[in-house]
Amino acid sequence: MLFAIQVALTDSLRHLGLQISVVLGHSVGEVAAAWASGALSLNQAVQVIHERSVHQERVRGKGLMVAVMQPAAEARKILAEGSFQGVEVSAVNSHRSVTLSGPENGIKSFVAVAKGHGWLHKLLDIEYPFHNKLIDPVERDLVMALDQLAPRAGRDGIAFISTVTGKEGGGERLDARYWWNNVREPVHFERAVKCAVNQGIRLFLEVGSQPVLKGYLREITSDLPNSCTLFASLASDDATDHDPVRAVFARALASGVSVRQERVFGVDEKNDMKLPLYPWQNKSYKSVPTREAIELLAPLTAPHPLLGQQLHGDSYVWLSHLDTARLPYLQDHKVDGKVILPGAGFAEMALAAARQWLNTDRVELRDMDIENALRLGEEGAREVRTRLSVKNGTVVIDSRVRHNDDDWLKHAECRVSAIPGDLVPKEVAPKLRQGPPLPNIARLYELCERHGLQFGPSFQRMIRCDELGEGELEVELAERLTLLDPVDGESSAYVLHPLDLDACFHGLNVLYDRLESEAGADKLAFIPVRFGVLRVYLAQVPVRSARIHILRSNARGGQCDFELFGANGELVATLQDARFRAAALVQRPVLERLSYSITHEILPYAEHQGETSAPDFDKIISFANAKVSEPGRRQEVERLCEQRQSLELAARRSAYDILRAICDKNGDLDMETLFSLPLSDAGNIANLDSSLDVGALAEIERDTMDLRLAMVSNLLAIAEQSGMAKEREGRWHLLEEHELPTQEQGFYARGEGLRELLKEDPRWIADIVLLNRAARWQSEFLGGRAQIDPSRRQAHHIYSGSLLEQMRGSSPVAGRHIDEVACLASQIIENWPRGKALRVVELGVGGGELTRKILPLISARHGRLVALDSNKTALARLNMSLGQCASFETVALDENLEAFGEAGPFDLLISANHLSFLPSPEALVPRLS
Repeated sequence: MLFAIQVALTDSLRHLGLQISVVLGHSVGEVAAAWASGALSLNQAVQVIHERSVHQERVRGKGLMVAVMQPAAEARKILAEGSFQGVEVSAVNSHRSVTLSGPENGIKSFVAVAKGHGWLHKLLDIEYPFHNKLIDPVERDLVMALDQLAPRAGRDGIAFISTVTGKEGGGERLDARYWWNNVREPVHFERAVKCAVNQGIRLFLEVGSQPVLKGYLREITSDLPNSCTLFASLASDDATDHDPVRAVFARALASGVSVRQERVFGVDEKNDMKLPLYPWQNKSYKSVPTREAIELLAPLTAPHPLLGQQLHGDSYVWLSHLDTARLPYLQDHKVDGKVILPGAGFAEMALAAARQWLNTDRVELRDMDIENALRLGEEGAREVRTRLSVKNGTVVIDSRVRHNDDDWLKHAECRVSAIPGDLVPKEVAPKLRQGPPLPNIARLYELCERHGLQFGPSFQRMIRCDELGEGELEVELAERLTLLDPVDGESSAYVLHPLDLDACFHGLNVLYDRLESEAGADKLAFIPVRFGVLRVYLAQVPVRSARIHILRSNARGGQCDFELFGANGELVATLQDARFRAAALVQRPVLERLSYSITHEILPYAEHQGETSAPDFDKIISFANAKVSEPGRRQEVERLCEQRQSLELAARRSAYDILRAICDKNGDLDMETLFSLPLSDAGNIANLDSSLDVGALAEIERDTMDLRLAMVSNLLAIAEQSGMAKEREGRWHLLEEHELPTQEQGFYARGEGLRELLKEDPRWIADIVLLNRAARWQSEFLGGRAQIDPSRRQAHHIYSGSLLEQMRGSSPVAGRHIDEVACLASQIIENWPRGKALRVVELGVGGGELTRKILPLISARHGRLVALDSNKTALARLNMSLGQCASFETVALDENLEAFGEAGPFDLLISANHLSFLPSPEALVPRLS
């Protein structure tokens, strides 16, 4: 069958116009290659296949073959040293992969050793011991049966490269003796491919029903100085809605293969018909080098992150496109759940316009009225226009939806000018205490959120807020991340960063605390609506503290003055007559609207109220078993297992290297040695928290030592199971002679092998990074160089959240888990009884991969999906993309899982890869009942 497919496909590609330069084949594939080169006629090639098939039956079941990822020299060394009687290297597939053949017992013994050492291997579905002495009884009869074979030289200049010799050979040499050697001698596939590359071949097409050799070709050509293009012809998962042969030819044509031009593109017919001339009107369309054209291509001023680019040098109009994708920190400023540009942003835009107009950093704005909020993220980017009148210094800021012809919506207006004179008020800055936020800060931000202002991490910078007396406050800010400043080398810097000015307003949160005690106070957000006079004395200087003078305040708003200071106590800016008003940006429900309304809700039948509809578990199990048994899924799982062995090999090698670093020169490890290693952790923790007493430090030291001993015990268990360590006379000894790569080859095990794995499937990147970080951290920790709080040992305390999220949602194994869970959940949902409530809870959302797979099915059944997670950022991302679906909602869990009950009763609970990352997964079980 393989020969027939190869001949038919080759003939079809030739008919379409493909030109062949060189052919070679792996083992029996050489027969089709010989036919393609013209050395054998079709009848002769069929005769070779027939006689080979007939005579090989005599050795059916006499042996097995196995492919192993080991260099040929290493494989032969292992075979010589081990008890693998009769096992031989039957093919050298690449510089790090061979095929072995031999008696069944010998092959199975070798496979057992390979499994123990984590070598990638695969038993071939072949019952004949090809390329082994076990096939010697066939020699005489096979040679006699092919004695009349009359090969000839090749045709059309097609070279035949032999994988028996690894060299180019003439077609007339492919006689009966050659075809016996093809069956008996090892296959030199790597040598033959390099021979083809040396002849200038850069494109390889594997002809067959499955891409078997593509991986070997990639390994061989990856180290060559010239890059090669590799692709297979057919695969079992090819789409059936188009001609596969034409698809193969199209891929080859796109890759630059040589073709017969007339066959592919048709005859180039000459047309001698003369067309009448067209009366062209010669006109130059060359761009005139006007001032405007020069400014468009080479702007005179750098664009500002908020203000944007000045359109013309002689007119003061700026345009920018604002959205949370360009400036992600704006996503952290919400009022009533809506992302809006802070009032400090309008102030910064006006100040930046004044700086460009007046060419000075000492600028001020007066009488800024903020008439309308600028919402972001709802309808895409907003096109924001800032206009400055040079006659009176008036600045107007308005916007509209980008790519829209709607009227401009006015947001703010003010007057700008330079600060007269050069004097700076003599104000004394609050003393900076630094350190973590004080306990009352969290409560103030909580009150702030209750009144409708939701600040994300970028805006929550207040770490201290002290009331000095009636109407006077002092505020201290944490350092602002410098990454939020322009760093592209092309944008101008902020005059007074909105994050600085807005964070100074957060001291007014104490007003919310007073409003809490006022009966009937409507919880509305205080938003700035007017800035009287804002003067900037030191531009681009980060603000670290502020003093606030509250002139008046009530439930409807407030009026304040501000003094803003830098880290060294210098006065950065002053703001007088800042007015704040209690307002809502979304329509709040009032009694008049709630007195009469119509809503729609899908309810279960009355007799099923409060009941769940348990699925037929026998059917679910049968369905799962059937899915697992599908050929495509089974092959995928086998491929994942083979790829994972590369990680396993690297992990074992890492365990050995970590232990070797704490052993003596003889490779011996005395557990008492661990007690003499420095315990840097306790000292570092003591430096961080001076309040720890002697007893607490001693407990930390005990926990650190316990963690160290547990870690070494686990590493020794891995080494012992891998044959790399033995215990003798109460001491552990690491073996110099073991089956894993030697110290010199350790880079191959961890670097080269993992690099090949990434080439095959880049989704393994998170697993590989985790492995490398774990190896490095354990080595440093056992050597006393790593710092860790023993109470924070879980994965999400050591590794970054984004890395763990990528592993849980995007790695191949995680992706397979999610697909299987989604498949089973889909089966349950599709068979859910009509008319019964469908309430699904997902625990742990990660990147939302599982959510997106099942939500359309739940929505189609008029059900409800509630996503629960402690990661508020992940829930916010899901709400942004899926929040418009009426069937979907999210619930944020705290450390005590108190909000779990908000999910309500449910019929189906699902999760994939995320339960262990919830705050208290063990506390879920009693709540599920």
